Amino acid sequence: MMTDKYVVFDIDGVLADFPHSFSRLAATMYLVPTTHTHDVEHWDWLEIGGVSREEHLRVWDKVERSTSFWLDIPLLLTKNDLRAMYMLHESGVKFIYLTNRHDTNTTPQQTAGWLHKHQLPSGELVFAKDKDKYLTERFEGNIGSILGVIEDSPKNLERYRRGLATKLWRPVVFVADRKYNVEAAPRLPRVSSVMDFCDRLLNYLDHSPLWLEELQDV
Repeated sequence: MMTDKYVVFDIDGVLADFPHSFSRLAATMYLVPTTHTHDVEHWDWLEIGGVSREEHLRVWDKVERSTSFWLDIPLLLTKNDLRAMYMLHESGVKFIYLTNRHDTNTTPQQTAGWLHKHQLPSGELVFAKDKDKYLTERFEGNIGSILGVIEDSPKNLERYRRGLATKLWRPVVFVADRKYNVEAAPRLPRVSSVMDFCDRLLNYLDHSPLWLEELQDV
C-alpha cells in the first residue's frame, strides 16, 4: 500500500515563463513585436502578431533542436513561492514535476538542468502527453496519495476536471489563475500563486499557516 503523499507541479506557465521565451524566439525569427508577459498564451500572441501556422511550426522545430531553449526559460516564482515549496517539501511530501514537453533530444537534460539551476526542491521529473491518464494509472487504487496538482493549461485542466478531480471528496486539482484560463474548469479551485497552492496543502496537512504572516512584508 502506498503511504507517501505526492504533490504535482506543472512546469510551463506555473514555474517557468514558456510563453515569453517562445514569443521572443518567434520575434527574433520573424521580426515581429513581442510582449514580456506570462499571462498571454503563445498561440494567441502568434495570431495577434501575424505569425502563420507554418511559421509557428518552424519555431517549434527550432525549439526542439535547441540545446539551450528549455534551460534558459525565465523563472516565474518569487522568493516567497520558493520558500513555500521548500516548507511543503520539508514536511515529507514528495514532488513530481509533470510536463507535456516532448521527451526528445536534449529536452529532458535541459529541463532537469533548469530545475537544478533555479534550486527547486528535489523531485521526480516526468514527461507525459496526457497528464490525467498518467496520474490515474500510476496511482490506481491510491489516488488519495496525491495531495494536490497545480496546472494552468485549459486543455489539461479540462481532462483533470473530468478525471482525477472527480475521484476524491477534497480538492485535488488547483488552477493557477491566469487570464487565458478564466473560463477553464470553473468548478476547480483557483490559486493566485504557487505560495497560495502550497499553503492550502500545508493547511490540509494540519501545518500551521502562521509562517505566511512573516512573508507579507517581504
